[in-house]
Amino acid sequence: MSDKLIQMQSIMLKNYLNNMKFLKKYDNALYNRVESLSHDLEKGLIAERYSLELDENKLNIIDVHNKEKLYEMDPYYDALYKVSKFYPNIQNAISLITTQRIEKRRDPKYEVDSFDFINEYTYLINKYKIMDNKKFKEIGKYIFIGTLLGIHIDKLHKKIKAKNYLIIENSLEVFRLSLFFCDYKKISKQSQTTFIVEQDDLEYRMILRRFLKNDSKYNHILKYTVGSNKYTNSLQKLSEIIALENPLLYSFSDYLGAYGRGIEYIKNGYKILNFQKINSVFENKPILYLGPGPSLSEKY
Repeated sequence: MSDKLIQMQSIMLKNYLNNMKFLKKYDNALYNRVESLSHDLEKGLIAERYSLELDENKLNIIDVHNKEKLYEMDPYYDALYKVSKFYPNIQNAISLITTQRIEKRRDPKYEVDSFDFINEYTYLINKYKIMDNKKFKEIGKYIFIGTLLGIHIDKLHKKIKAKNYLIIENSLEVFRLSLFFCDYKKISKQSQTTFIVEQDDLEYRMILRRFLKNDSKYNHILKYTVGSNKYTNSLQKLSEIIALENPLLYSFSDYLGAYGRGIEYIKNGYKILNFQKINSVFENKPILYLGPGPSLSEKY
């Protein structure tokens, strides 16, 4: 084994151990899953699905089952290529800013019609071409779809310096390989980092919602990088779920109407139970609330 290869292995191992130490505090659930996977692989309890190959000084990840290479080119060249293609505009982004008129789903129940407000908003965006070729001064949120070895994540972070990152990887085993090359600890010191690694649909959506909830002011444009063509389905899945979270679909007029009804009840002298005044009566006893709900008017 050459001195260069020995040195490379030493650096990889050091980076892996630093990442694992970081994950143990930052995302303990993910740390435990990686630790368990490493144990099972080392003890031969499960078969290796992906292996790291070094051929003519070029790294690649090999799918053991079908001998397919996950990288289409040298990982370091691939990373530099992705960096060269990055530009801070609306290209390669999931946008929650619609430019299409939204048709009313129903006639408004109240004087305020949220659909009218939204359509006026989209009309102004189109009229003044607000988003056309706009260069962003900063990147609030950035999504990496597929880690592979994570080399491109390191390189892009140095250029982008986004405030928030979402890192998605379908395979825990592939993500584990990225721990040898990508310095997640350093990235997370500078930016809020969220991981979705081989999660079921329910957990996937829960973590994604947390990512969207944090610094939600940046949700209108979500820039992304796809690891390779093999992650096309992952991009489609992400786009579909985020579309359902579009704030423009929020019918705020219904909520304003509901709050308005409460004010009308108070003005008209309805008997309203004031729990602050009766607290001493119930003391620490549990209370069960029963109510007909909004469907009462439809059934009776």
